[in-house]
Amino acid sequence: MSYVISVNDEDFTVPVSVRGGVLHAAIRAVDQATYRALALEAGILMTDEGGRLRDAPGVTTCEIGAVTLRAAELDVDGLVVRAADIDDRWHVNFWLSPALVERGVWEGWALQWSIAGRALLPAEINKLEAGAVLDGVELIDPDSVASPVNVLL
Repeated sequence: MSYVISVNDEDFTVPVSVRGGVLHAAIRAVDQATYRALALEAGILMTDEGGRLRDAPGVTTCEIGAVTLRAAELDVDGLVVRAADIDDRWHVNFWLSPALVERGVWEGWALQWSIAGRALLPAEINKLEAGAVLDGVELIDPDSVASPVNVLL
């Protein structure tokens, strides 16, 4: 279920989920570099003293990459009868801790998708997803994903 943020008595629906104080969101970008540039700007990722990318404190990310939408069909000899359907866009799930959610550090970038972005087009949707696109990056309501690739337990 999307989350509502109120700004100056106006409600904006953002495609994220908040349960038990934890924010969960799914991002799909054209490629890994596009995602990582956005994640660094938004404070989801950071670079450590050695220059390596790390999750920011209070953030858990899972870079999934491409996903298989439908497995290949093989005949009895193991030959491909129908190739797999692959979504080669860069898929990422991330979670923000209750402390970060409470501080509202995420609301600015989440609002950008609702205010400056546009709704997902039918060609961009896998099954019944709901979300918004901004600068080639899709913010997807994780509750609208019919078959999630991973979940945080």
